[in-house]
Amino acid sequence: MSINIITISREFGSGGRTIAQMLAEKLGYAFYDKELIAKAAERTGFAESFVQEHGEKHSSFFSITYPSMTFNGMTTEDYLWSMQRKIILELAEEGPCIIVGRCSDYILKDRKDAIHVFVHADPADRADRIINQYGVKTSDPAKAIAEEDKNRRKNYRYYTDREWGAVDNYTVSLDSSVFGIDGSVEMILNMIRFLDEHPEQV
Repeated sequence: MSINIITISREFGSGGRTIAQMLAEKLGYAFYDKELIAKAAERTGFAESFVQEHGEKHSSFFSITYPSMTFNGMTTEDYLWSMQRKIILELAEEGPCIIVGRCSDYILKDRKDAIHVFVHADPADRADRIINQYGVKTSDPAKAIAEEDKNRRKNYRYYTDREWGAVDNYTVSLDSSVFGIDGSVEMILNMIRFLDEHPEQV
């Protein structure tokens, strides 16, 4: 297959992680989301819960939680970013894979064998998903969604100097409310088949 790497960026509650996992199962590709978190925790010495919470968040909370930590002159958050970046580059070399979030679209932007997908969805569908599927405990799902997206946007802008969700940064942007989870998976599979049959397009 001409496409060996798929990065999935996603709005909170859009089902992007589920789409990524289903793609990995259908293609037989390695899947990195929580696995990436575990690797980053092992490399940095941070707790997995900390990496999961802050791996896509650029915030002063780092300096409050780990106030005395500096690594080769880097702040705690920059150290975490640099290690995640290194791990993502290593995973891309190991074989076909799907990577969720963590600026992986930017980190792997120069790879000719990669495509980058952004998944978004209708606000009502997102609210329903975070409550009924993700189990988020909140009386205001719209606020929870806005806060999570804000964190991802801020982190992405800080480390890439690009705008999170901007169409120019991705191969394709999919509305999972229109296509559904299964339909979104099929859309990406069809795109990969097309590129496999037309390698000159890659």
